[in-house]
Amino acid sequence: MKKVIAILVAILAFTAVANAQSRALGIRATYGGELSYQHYMGSSSFLEADLGFALHDGFVLTGIYDFILGQSGGFSFYAGPGAQLAFWDTPDYSGIGLGIAGQLGVEYVFPAPIGISLDWRPRFDFIHGGFGYSSVALSLRYMF
Repeated sequence: MKKVIAILVAILAFTAVANAQSRALGIRATYGGELSYQHYMGSSSFLEADLGFALHDGFVLTGIYDFILGQSGGFSFYAGPGAQLAFWDTPDYSGIGLGIAGQLGVEYVFPAPIGISLDWRPRFDFIHGGFGYSSVALSLRYMF
């Protein structure tokens, strides 16, 4: 009986810790990979900053301000605007990209402080004109 109570207390503690998290750090898998950081601004929004390393020779820095549209169970649905700055240097092309971005996604937070999300992030590039670097990504983050 003591073991059952101890396990229930541990599960409740992990759930409380996971729900009280205000930051997350992890990876975002898309065209290449991204290091991802989230900072929650209360229960209705969060800032996300990602540093992406593209499959070609370059990197992308993205900042998104996401609004939490709804929550159900451990799921959160979010969307928001942001900006991207990209640098490329390949044998065929080198340049800079600057654009506005949007993000639409869903995240699930497990009872342990781990979150997994799936999102879509289109971008409009001002320098090269038109939409580009539209990506779907799967993310895994540790929440602290």
